[in-house]
Amino acid sequence: MSLSRNGPFPRHFKHLSSSIYIHEPTSTQTSNGPDLIIIAGWMDSSPRHLTKYIYGYEKLYAGARIIVIRTTGGDCAISTTSWNLKRISPVVEILAHLPSDARILLHTASMGGGYTSALIAKTYLQQTGKALPLKALVIDGSPGRASYKDTVAAFAAILPQFFLIRLIGLLFIKMIYGGYMLGYMILRKKNLIDAIRFDFNNPQVFRIETPRLYLFSDEDQMVRTKDIAEHAEEAEGLGYIVFREHFGRGKHCALLLEDEGRYWRGVERLWNGV
Repeated sequence: MSLSRNGPFPRHFKHLSSSIYIHEPTSTQTSNGPDLIIIAGWMDSSPRHLTKYIYGYEKLYAGARIIVIRTTGGDCAISTTSWNLKRISPVVEILAHLPSDARILLHTASMGGGYTSALIAKTYLQQTGKALPLKALVIDGSPGRASYKDTVAAFAAILPQFFLIRLIGLLFIKMIYGGYMLGYMILRKKNLIDAIRFDFNNPQVFRIETPRLYLFSDEDQMVRTKDIAEHAEEAEGLGYIVFREHFGRGKHCALLLEDEGRYWRGVERLWNGV
């Protein structure tokens, strides 16, 4: 597969917006795989990294339509709700016009993907009165808990390595996030991470009937294994069908690099259980 001359995504993908890309397959889906795969990448994930997930899904489910959504740190921390609603509107529009029997797989990664995925699901609910009709949900490296240290580390991961720029950026992140947390405490509202955690176990937003796969690692320095495992247990207690791939090694949102075969076998096991 070749990359597009207009950017680092594969040539057969086209822009729906500045942060959303789509592939419309020419072949008709003949297997029992997904009709539509949505990949909501982690915060500031690069097209180069997301392409590895694209190729993996194309190998498994060649006839599927694929949508890839990028989410920036600014989308999560600075942008207004109206901006983010506009950002995801092309995806919601597509979902709202799918046939009722469409087979949809949502793959969401970390806080950035979780935020965007939950916003899509809640917007779909508001517009249609129904929960998002997913057939399967893949959750990679999420959801964590609202920890000052862990969240600062997540945002710091996107900073350049040059010492002075990194130091200034880190101080800025700490100041902004500290003010953000204080504001939510004063207003007694859920912060971003707690909201994601709540939304993914809210049957009105993500249906009980949708089986889900949690992928997580003991080596993850941004999101603790304990926090993800507890969310999976809570989901089971609510009646969700839960699959787990608990890796001993592998960095945050890099489990595909650690053991690609195991990663995709986990996804296949989830889909085959639909």
